[in-house]
Amino acid sequence: MSKIRVLIADDESLVRRSLRTYLESSGEVEVVGEATDGREAVAMTRSLAPDVALIDLRMPHQDGASATAEIRSTMPSVRCVCVTTFGSRKAVLSAVHAGAQGYVVKDAAPDEIVDAVRTVHAGGYAFGDVATGQLVASARGIDSDPDHAREPLTEAERLTDRQRDVVTRVASGMSNGDIARDLHITEATVKTHLGAVMSKWNVKDRVQVTLRAARAGIVTI
Repeated sequence: MSKIRVLIADDESLVRRSLRTYLESSGEVEVVGEATDGREAVAMTRSLAPDVALIDLRMPHQDGASATAEIRSTMPSVRCVCVTTFGSRKAVLSAVHAGAQGYVVKDAAPDEIVDAVRTVHAGGYAFGDVATGQLVASARGIDSDPDHAREPLTEAERLTDRQRDVVTRVASGMSNGDIARDLHITEATVKTHLGAVMSKWNVKDRVQVTLRAARAGIVTI
Protein backbone atom coordinates (compact mmCIF):
# COMPACT_ATOMS: atom_id res chain seq x y z
CA MET A 1 0.00 0.00 0.00
CA SER A 2 1.45 3.38 -1.01
CA LYS A 3 2.08 5.97 1.65
CA ILE A 4 0.29 9.32 1.90
CA ARG A 5 2.60 11.99 0.47
CA VAL A 6 2.59 15.08 2.70
CA LEU A 7 4.08 18.55 2.42
CA ILE A 8 4.66 20.40 5.71
CA ALA A 9 4.60 24.21 5.68
CA ASP A 10 5.62 26.06 8.85
CA ASP A 11 8.13 28.83 9.48
CA GLU A 12 9.39 27.21 12.71
CA SER A 13 11.95 24.45 12.18
CA LEU A 14 11.13 22.79 15.52
CA VAL A 15 7.46 22.52 14.56
CA ARG A 16 8.33 21.09 11.14
CA ARG A 17 10.61 18.53 12.76
CA SER A 18 7.93 17.52 15.29
CA LEU A 19 5.25 17.19 12.62
CA ARG A 20 7.57 15.11 10.44
CA THR A 21 8.30 12.80 13.37
CA TYR A 22 4.62 12.39 14.22
CA LEU A 23 3.63 11.66 10.64
CA GLU A 24 6.46 9.37 9.61
CA SER A 25 6.33 7.35 12.82
CA SER A 26 2.80 6.27 11.82
CA GLY A 27 4.22 4.23 8.97
CA GLU A 28 1.48 5.58 6.68
CA VAL A 29 3.00 8.91 5.66
CA GLU A 30 5.95 10.03 3.57
CA VAL A 31 6.92 13.68 4.10
CA VAL A 32 8.00 14.80 0.64
CA GLY A 33 8.98 18.38 1.49
CA GLU A 34 9.11 21.20 4.02
CA ALA A 35 8.22 24.79 3.20
CA THR A 36 9.14 27.74 5.42
CA ASP A 37 6.56 30.29 4.25
CA GLY A 38 3.33 30.56 2.29
CA ARG A 39 4.88 31.37 -1.08
CA GLU A 40 7.23 28.43 -0.79
CA ALA A 41 4.32 26.19 0.21
CA VAL A 42 2.47 27.06 -3.00
CA ALA A 43 5.58 26.61 -5.17
CA MET A 44 6.52 23.28 -3.56
CA THR A 45 2.98 21.99 -3.86
CA ARG A 46 3.11 22.69 -7.59
CA SER A 47 6.46 20.95 -8.01
CA LEU A 48 5.95 17.99 -5.65
CA ALA A 49 2.18 17.37 -6.05
CA PRO A 50 1.66 15.95 -2.52
CA ASP A 51 -1.55 14.22 -1.53
CA VAL A 52 -1.95 16.46 1.53
CA ALA A 53 -0.49 19.85 2.47
CA LEU A 54 -0.20 20.56 6.20
CA ILE A 55 -0.12 24.36 6.38
CA ASP A 56 0.49 26.73 9.29
CA LEU A 57 -1.92 29.67 9.20
CA ARG A 58 0.67 32.20 10.39
CA MET A 59 3.68 32.37 8.05
CA PRO A 60 5.72 35.21 6.50
CA HIS A 61 5.41 36.44 2.90
CA GLN A 62 2.06 34.71 2.37
CA ASP A 63 -0.19 33.57 5.21
CA GLY A 64 -1.46 30.03 5.42
CA ALA A 65 -5.07 30.85 4.57
CA SER A 66 -4.05 32.64 1.37
CA ALA A 67 -1.66 29.81 0.45
CA THR A 68 -4.40 27.25 1.10
CA ALA A 69 -6.87 29.14 -1.09
CA GLU A 70 -4.33 29.34 -3.93
CA ILE A 71 -3.50 25.64 -3.66
CA ARG A 72 -7.15 24.63 -3.57
CA SER A 73 -8.06 26.80 -6.58
CA THR A 74 -5.12 25.78 -8.77
CA MET A 75 -4.45 22.23 -7.52
CA PRO A 76 -7.81 20.91 -6.30
CA SER A 77 -6.54 17.34 -6.02
CA VAL A 78 -4.31 18.40 -3.10
CA ARG A 79 -6.11 18.18 0.24
CA CYS A 80 -5.22 20.84 2.83
CA VAL A 81 -5.08 20.72 6.62
CA CYS A 82 -4.50 24.04 8.38
CA VAL A 83 -2.43 24.06 11.56
CA THR A 84 -2.22 26.83 14.13
CA THR A 85 -1.30 27.53 17.73
CA PHE A 86 -4.72 28.93 18.60
CA GLY A 87 -8.21 27.64 17.85
CA SER A 88 -9.84 31.07 17.61
CA ARG A 89 -13.05 31.48 15.65
CA LYS A 90 -11.37 33.87 13.22
CA ALA A 91 -8.61 31.33 12.52
CA VAL A 92 -11.04 28.45 12.05
CA LEU A 93 -13.26 30.44 9.68
CA SER A 94 -10.27 31.67 7.67
CA ALA A 95 -9.27 28.04 7.12
CA VAL A 96 -12.79 27.03 6.13
CA HIS A 97 -13.24 29.93 3.73
CA ALA A 98 -9.86 29.14 2.16
CA GLY A 99 -11.15 25.66 1.34
CA ALA A 100 -9.24 23.59 3.89
CA GLN A 101 -10.58 20.10 4.54
CA GLY A 102 -9.05 19.91 8.00
CA TYR A 103 -7.92 22.00 10.96
CA VAL A 104 -5.74 21.00 13.92
CA VAL A 105 -3.98 22.88 16.69
CA LYS A 106 -0.24 22.39 17.11
CA ASP A 107 -0.53 20.95 20.61
CA ALA A 108 -2.92 18.23 19.45
CA ALA A 109 -1.95 14.65 20.22
CA PRO A 110 0.21 13.07 17.49
CA ASP A 111 -2.53 10.54 16.75
CA GLU A 112 -4.99 13.38 16.10
CA ILE A 113 -2.66 14.98 13.56
CA VAL A 114 -2.08 11.67 11.79
CA ASP A 115 -5.83 10.98 11.83
CA ALA A 116 -6.51 14.39 10.25
CA VAL A 117 -4.11 13.65 7.40
CA ARG A 118 -5.54 10.16 6.94
CA THR A 119 -9.13 11.44 6.96
CA VAL A 120 -8.69 14.25 4.43
CA HIS A 121 -6.65 11.99 2.16
CA ALA A 122 -9.60 9.58 2.14
CA GLY A 123 -11.91 12.39 1.04
CA GLY A 124 -13.33 13.37 4.41
CA TYR A 125 -13.11 16.40 6.68
CA ALA A 126 -11.08 16.62 9.86
CA PHE A 127 -12.12 19.41 12.20
CA GLY A 128 -11.30 18.62 15.82
CA ASP A 129 -13.41 19.49 18.84
CA VAL A 130 -12.03 23.04 19.13
CA ALA A 131 -12.63 23.89 15.47
CA THR A 132 -16.05 22.23 15.42
CA GLY A 133 -17.14 24.22 18.46
CA GLN A 134 -16.11 27.47 16.81
CA LEU A 135 -17.90 26.58 13.58
CA VAL A 136 -21.10 25.72 15.42
CA ALA A 137 -20.95 28.95 17.44
CA SER A 138 -20.44 31.00 14.29
CA ALA A 139 -23.24 29.26 12.42
CA ARG A 140 -25.61 29.90 15.30
CA GLY A 141 -24.93 33.60 14.99
CA ILE A 142 -23.77 34.13 18.57
CA ASP A 143 -20.60 35.94 17.57
CA SER A 144 -20.62 39.65 18.31
CA ASP A 145 -19.06 40.30 14.89
CA PRO A 146 -21.89 41.48 12.61
CA ASP A 147 -20.31 39.51 9.75
CA HIS A 148 -21.39 36.37 11.58
CA ALA A 149 -25.01 37.38 12.16
CA ARG A 150 -28.03 35.77 10.52
CA GLU A 151 -27.93 36.18 6.76
CA PRO A 152 -31.22 35.43 4.96
CA LEU A 153 -30.84 34.15 1.41
CA THR A 154 -30.96 36.72 -1.34
CA GLU A 155 -33.21 36.17 -4.36
CA ALA A 156 -30.24 34.84 -6.34
CA GLU A 157 -29.35 32.42 -3.52
CA ARG A 158 -32.79 30.86 -3.14
CA LEU A 159 -32.93 27.09 -3.53
CA THR A 160 -35.31 24.77 -5.30
CA ASP A 161 -37.12 22.24 -3.12
CA ARG A 162 -34.76 19.47 -4.24
CA GLN A 163 -31.67 21.58 -3.62
CA ARG A 164 -32.97 22.27 -0.12
CA ASP A 165 -33.49 18.53 0.40
CA VAL A 166 -29.86 17.91 -0.55
CA VAL A 167 -28.52 20.76 1.61
CA THR A 168 -30.33 19.59 4.76
CA ARG A 169 -28.87 16.11 4.31
CA VAL A 170 -25.37 17.47 3.65
CA ALA A 171 -25.65 19.43 6.90
CA SER A 172 -26.60 16.26 8.76
CA GLY A 173 -23.34 14.64 7.64
CA MET A 174 -24.73 12.29 4.98
CA SER A 175 -22.51 11.28 2.05
CA ASN A 176 -23.63 11.73 -1.56
CA GLY A 177 -24.39 8.03 -1.73
CA ASP A 178 -26.52 8.18 1.42
CA ILE A 179 -28.39 11.22 0.10
CA ALA A 180 -29.05 9.51 -3.22
CA ARG A 181 -30.53 6.48 -1.49
CA ASP A 182 -32.59 8.59 0.89
CA LEU A 183 -34.06 10.73 -1.89
CA HIS A 184 -34.32 7.88 -4.44
CA ILE A 185 -32.18 9.70 -6.99
CA THR A 186 -28.79 8.96 -8.54
CA GLU A 187 -25.52 10.03 -6.95
CA ALA A 188 -24.77 12.03 -10.10
CA THR A 189 -28.00 13.98 -9.56
CA VAL A 190 -26.98 14.70 -5.97
CA LYS A 191 -23.66 16.08 -7.21
CA THR A 192 -25.46 18.23 -9.77
CA HIS A 193 -27.78 19.74 -7.14
CA LEU A 194 -24.89 20.29 -4.70
CA GLY A 195 -22.80 21.92 -7.41
CA ALA A 196 -25.67 24.27 -8.25
CA VAL A 197 -25.99 25.25 -4.56
CA MET A 198 -22.26 25.93 -4.27
CA SER A 199 -22.44 28.10 -7.38
CA LYS A 200 -25.45 30.07 -6.09
CA TRP A 201 -23.85 30.60 -2.70
CA ASN A 202 -20.30 31.11 -3.98
CA VAL A 203 -18.87 28.51 -1.59
CA LYS A 204 -16.30 25.79 -2.16
CA ASP A 205 -17.19 22.74 -0.11
CA ARG A 206 -19.70 20.93 2.11
CA VAL A 207 -18.53 22.66 5.30
CA GLN A 208 -19.20 26.08 3.79
CA VAL A 209 -22.58 24.90 2.48
CA THR A 210 -23.51 23.83 6.01
CA LEU A 211 -22.41 27.15 7.52
CA ARG A 212 -24.35 29.17 4.95
CA ALA A 213 -27.44 27.02 5.42
CA ALA A 214 -27.26 27.51 9.19
CA ARG A 215 -26.92 31.29 8.89
CA ALA A 216 -29.88 31.34 6.52
CA GLY A 217 -31.94 29.38 9.04
CA ILE A 218 -32.34 26.35 6.76
CA VAL A 219 -30.68 23.99 9.25
CA THR A 220 -29.71 24.02 12.90
CA ILE A 221 -26.34 22.67 13.94
